[in-house]
Amino acid sequence: MNYYDLNSKNYIEKTISVDMSFHYDKFLKFIPKNSHILDVGFGSGRDLIFFSKNGYNVSGIDTSKSFVDNMLKQGYDVRLIDVSELNEPNKYDGVWASASLLHVENLLKAFNNLYNSLKPNGVLFASFKYGDFKGIRDERFYVDLNEESAKELINKTKFNIEEMYITGDLMQRNNQWLNIILRK
Repeated sequence: MNYYDLNSKNYIEKTISVDMSFHYDKFLKFIPKNSHILDVGFGSGRDLIFFSKNGYNVSGIDTSKSFVDNMLKQGYDVRLIDVSELNEPNKYDGVWASASLLHVENLLKAFNNLYNSLKPNGVLFASFKYGDFKGIRDERFYVDLNEESAKELINKTKFNIEEMYITGDLMQRNNQWLNIILRK
């Protein structure tokens, strides 16, 4: 069973109102209005809704049927698919992966699939819990990254780093986050 399917209602309630404006500003300075954004692991739909309401064409993918069903009921363009299965060359101007790729075991494949899905000069935003942990925590698989491990991973791709910065936890937990903005 998928953790997020079993806990979708609680997760949506906890995350739907988190203020992501700082991260939106950093990402959207690279993304012109009316551009097509893919929200990877959209969860509660918070970011997908924000981008849609602010003049962007937004699609979403998630591995949780509950999350997908929730957003389909609201009329959004979302699909039940894992990022490792994504095969949409040169389709998106931007990819938003807020706290979602940290659950992917094969990050290199995910990053390469996202690279291929971006149009030339497209931009990817991804965030990870800060650290060097890899394994099961809180009933879910996690990959935490720090600057060194992130650069090591990115150097195996064709991406260029635009920005890398550390922030605190917006949900007032005792976490730091590594936020990465990459360009194709």
